[in-house]
Amino acid sequence: MTKSPLALTLSVAMLTSLPGPAPAQELPDELKEKAVMITVNFRRGGAAEYGTGVLLCQENDRAWILTANHVFAGKSKEPWKQMRLSQIESATISFFRNYAPEIKADSSFLRKEMSFYTFKPDDLLLLSIPLTHKLPSTATLSPPPSEVEEPGVSSTGFWKDRGLSWGQAAGELAASRTGGTKFLYHTGEVHEGFSGGPLFNALGELIGINIQRVPGEQTSVGEAGAWFGKAQTLNNPDVLSVIDKWVPAKCLESASQLAELAFLIYKEAMQAVSTYNWTEAEDLLGDAIQQKPVEGGSVHLEGMRYTKYLPLYHLGLALYKQDRYSEAIGAWDRSESQGVIKDDKRYRSLKRLRNRAYEAIRRQQQAAVAAGEPTLEERGKAAFEQREAEQAAAEQAAAEQAAVEQAAAEKAAAEEEEEAKRAAAEQAAAEKAARQRIPTHRVAAKATPCLNLRAEPSLRGPRFGCLWPGTAVRRIGQQDDWSRVLLPGWLESWLEGWMASDYLQPVSVLEQPAAERRPSHRVIAVPCLILRRGPSRSSDRLDCLRPGSAVKLLYERRDWSRVLVRDGREGWMFSSYLEPVEAVKGH
Repeated sequence: MTKSPLALTLSVAMLTSLPGPAPAQELPDELKEKAVMITVNFRRGGAAEYGTGVLLCQENDRAWILTANHVFAGKSKEPWKQMRLSQIESATISFFRNYAPEIKADSSFLRKEMSFYTFKPDDLLLLSIPLTHKLPSTATLSPPPSEVEEPGVSSTGFWKDRGLSWGQAAGELAASRTGGTKFLYHTGEVHEGFSGGPLFNALGELIGINIQRVPGEQTSVGEAGAWFGKAQTLNNPDVLSVIDKWVPAKCLESASQLAELAFLIYKEAMQAVSTYNWTEAEDLLGDAIQQKPVEGGSVHLEGMRYTKYLPLYHLGLALYKQDRYSEAIGAWDRSESQGVIKDDKRYRSLKRLRNRAYEAIRRQQQAAVAAGEPTLEERGKAAFEQREAEQAAAEQAAAEQAAVEQAAAEKAAAEEEEEAKRAAAEQAAAEKAARQRIPTHRVAAKATPCLNLRAEPSLRGPRFGCLWPGTAVRRIGQQDDWSRVLLPGWLESWLEGWMASDYLQPVSVLEQPAAERRPSHRVIAVPCLILRRGPSRSSDRLDCLRPGSAVKLLYERRDWSRVLVRDGREGWMFSSYLEPVEAVKGH
């Protein structure tokens, strides 16, 4: 199926923020589902622009939205103004009833994720945005109305003066609908925020985009003092080429075929109604309403027979025949609110059956009272109280569970903190014990007659000792040209101090006392045992020791052992892979 230029002909209504003459009439929510709210914030302190858009179609996780160009370009005295993304700070797109998450687009998102297609010189803008959520419905396009069609129209928009809420207003096309070859007018209310919003005909099909409101004395069809929405027909090749180029053909055809699908389902439903198969009729009518919720239009049955599309009326009839009176009344009320049924001969049947449904409900309530059963109101109240009690119990259980989880988390945190403190204390004790055992440096021979030990890393630091050449020390820190050292062997009252690094030389393993470098353990039969910087699998790897490698055990901490290897390095390894040297000799 190819796109017809006639099916893509759009009209545009022009809108200003001047107040409307009368309160808006609220129309079915199904039309609001097709609209989006748009807020655009400009740089350099420019006033924000509030507008509306209409969903043309969805495909491959993207949606195409038609709106007014000045919503993104800003208001201008000229009919068309060039949109510049560099002047836009951010934009927000919201969906009716939050059918999809709100899109908050910063400047980066606007440039990388959204696409903008303009209709020069007309005040229209086509947006392409990423949207993975599937929305209930999209707009069905229609050519401009002819003189023989019903004049009823409705506007949908983002009403700024009502707290940025959704609004709708009914109206009619003016008597002379073309205003020449380019314009038409309608009497539906439009307000600030309706810019770029859709204009629907009586069948709920898209026939225009609201842009501006104009006074009647400025048109050839209006009355002095009256205000009209001014619509611009866009059946020119430039506009059609933009739509044909950027909106996927299958996507747009899918949207325009919704009414056809609804009519086919409705035809099957009428067959079920004619055979009194009310359950099947209810299911089919529900499917038709999902595809096209607004009543109106002619459905071909067979031969020369046609019937008006009234799914809500017949759904109420199917529910009534199944003694579901309250649901039937709800369906009939929706049908009556749309207004199409009022011009049909079946409207008298609707009112008569609805009165019978009310009477049946009253009889059911009286019978329940006579039998001592609770009335419908009492059952509703009891159900409401039960739901409230269940909700309160659920909230109480959730609060108790949260309290238990919070207490458990606090206990775990306290235990973890205590464990960390204990581990730090053990680590400090291990390092302290290790550094008291093994000297790493000795005073060089050039330190004559002795090397001063100072309290600070400075020649001005207090002097509290002097070490002779050859004295072994343990270096435990370094700062610039100074080394922080510990004198080994002072078990009761050992000393720490600073001395010049130039007067220290490393002590080789062979020069260390034999008792302090004698191996105490060896690695058992594993491919190799990793030597790590700390007692953890995540610590840096220093080496990997082969089976039989001898080490000096310095300290044990749980499953880890701090050891000294033959080249003088220290590290940690798993204790379970070490055996005492004496035990090995005993075999």
